[in-house]
Amino acid sequence: MNAFRSAIHDCDLSDLGFTGRWYTWERGAFSSTNVRERLDRGLANAAWCALFPDSSVAHLLHNFSGHCSILSDTIGSLHPTAVTKVPRFRFNANWVLEEDFLDVVQSFWSTNKDPLPTKLLGLGSILQIWSRGRYTSRKANANKLNAHLAELVMEEPDDDRLLELMEVKLALNLEADKEEMFWEQRARTNWLKCGDRNTAFFYNWASARKRKNVIRSLIANDGSTVSDDVEMENLATEHFKGVFTASIVSDQDFVIDKVSPTISASMNSALTMAYSREEIYSVVKDMAPLKAFGLDGYPALFYQKCWSVIGTEVADFCLSILSGSMTFDSFNSTSIVLIPKVDDPRSLDQFRPISLCSVLYKIISKAIANRFRRALDVCIDHSQSAFVPGRQISNNILIAYELLHAMKNKRSGSKGSFALKLDMAMAYDRVDWGFLERMLLKMGFDHRFVLTIMECVSSVSYSVSFNAEDGETFKPSRGLRQGDPLSPYLFLICAEGFSALLNDAKLSNTLHGTKAGRYGLSLTHLFFADDSILFGSSNAVEAGALHRILSAYERASGQLVNFSKSSIFFSSNTSTHIRNHISALFSVRFVSSMEKYLGLPTMVGKNKKAAFAELRDKLNRRSDVWSNWFFSMGAKEVFIKSIMQVVPIYAMQCFLFPKSLCCSMESIMCKFWWRNNNTRKGIHWAS
Repeated sequence: MNAFRSAIHDCDLSDLGFTGRWYTWERGAFSSTNVRERLDRGLANAAWCALFPDSSVAHLLHNFSGHCSILSDTIGSLHPTAVTKVPRFRFNANWVLEEDFLDVVQSFWSTNKDPLPTKLLGLGSILQIWSRGRYTSRKANANKLNAHLAELVMEEPDDDRLLELMEVKLALNLEADKEEMFWEQRARTNWLKCGDRNTAFFYNWASARKRKNVIRSLIANDGSTVSDDVEMENLATEHFKGVFTASIVSDQDFVIDKVSPTISASMNSALTMAYSREEIYSVVKDMAPLKAFGLDGYPALFYQKCWSVIGTEVADFCLSILSGSMTFDSFNSTSIVLIPKVDDPRSLDQFRPISLCSVLYKIISKAIANRFRRALDVCIDHSQSAFVPGRQISNNILIAYELLHAMKNKRSGSKGSFALKLDMAMAYDRVDWGFLERMLLKMGFDHRFVLTIMECVSSVSYSVSFNAEDGETFKPSRGLRQGDPLSPYLFLICAEGFSALLNDAKLSNTLHGTKAGRYGLSLTHLFFADDSILFGSSNAVEAGALHRILSAYERASGQLVNFSKSSIFFSSNTSTHIRNHISALFSVRFVSSMEKYLGLPTMVGKNKKAAFAELRDKLNRRSDVWSNWFFSMGAKEVFIKSIMQVVPIYAMQCFLFPKSLCCSMESIMCKFWWRNNNTRKGIHWAS
């Protein structure tokens, strides 16, 4: 197997993925003896992928042979596309480098008197017409400049010639900047902030990204495989209609009554004071320029570059929304895109839905969020470390490590303890709007501020973007958008109801929690957003109380614990009978060693190198990615500093690495720096 991997590495090959069933070989006629594996696969290098960007690999059916045939389709005929629709407007980042771009925007903006959302729609049509033929003319202009440059370098240099030579070089650099920005926008490589031009890298990254994001087939609810674009689009739409449809909730009063008001009158005054144009501009200036945009097609770059022309009207529009004189309905349409959570996903549960809000909405939402986050430290319990200023993820990791380490070493005594690690199913998508509103009001937030937030949440309309095509529009009745700047803070408000139940049970001695030593503090729960660990004493009474609290929170908030993915860990002195009873009560599996928490191991023994070997493997995978073959030395430097050196830092802030592990990771970085991209070998010219 090592020789096979070396051959793939030496030949610069990458896996093309597949459609059809996941295995290519099987044996055994009965379920007890049946074995299935993916032994055969399609591999290609980057040049081949660039030559056949629509290629795909299919696993065909087999009759008598144990292996199925592998069919490589270079023209994409295995995956018929849907009826071609009119492409929606998408702003090209390189337009801002054109000399007459601002003039076009200024000319349209000064003569059109429509409302802002309609005005932006009309400007998009004007920009599409204006941009036609620009790509072809840029190519012709670049060829003309190169020919002129060749003539100039052959002539005798004088002041006029040297000045003209400099002007031609600057013009060529500008054309190269336009080309690079065009492909950089499509590659979506947010880590590459500097370095020399690398258009080949951006082009190949964009091509690979497009090929990876194409969904070729899905498994329907009845188990059948759907490969037609229209059918898959309808399947996805119906799935998310069900996800975002509110379920019946109850016992909200029981949860709300446990929450204490924490927001003072002075805080409410700061939250509800009138917004200013300076706040709006500060939000626009701080936004990432080329992050994914919404249905209107405009990235933040457009607002940043054109603020001198459109800034006054955009600021006035946002202020009128924030003051309550206008509603969100005209521009709060959201596109749901599906991000694969696994390689070659087959079902909709294997995708992470990300909501692409319009930048215009994000400006308003982020302005509210900037104020909202100032009150989080007061109203969010200290057991929650996510998104609250001043709190760090390392706090949760270290506390969980100490508690679990103490539980593992507790081999004597009659009082055992357990740690229940919960997996919340679609945590953001199942938030009940009524519960969220009541939580905000009970905490003491001003009703005007709550009304604005609920308007942001409830005015949304969704459409599923499937293979770059938008499906049917529908209105949800619950859920928070993953992509809305407000959503993380609103989820914390909902989770505070769960925390209040646990704290109340601890005060009433219903839950006792766990402590690391005889005189240590007793903890009942640790939260980091939806990553939750609950602690309790290993007895039927306390486990039953915790189960009732979980059920009450689920009924009130709409949340749902996925017990099949949750796990429970017991201290070493807990009897087998108690372990089986509590595991059966929660319908979870108990583990002898708690799995990772927040991406780091919870148990680290004497062999630290083995415990953190995954970090070394991750560096190896990063350095062997095919796109790295296009790196220049400048891009390599940025990649090492921005990606490879950052990988171990997260773990190193909590754990002390052995010297041998540090040396092996440094060796990987050195090989990546010195090797030649063509031969994959190189000489280390310096230590």
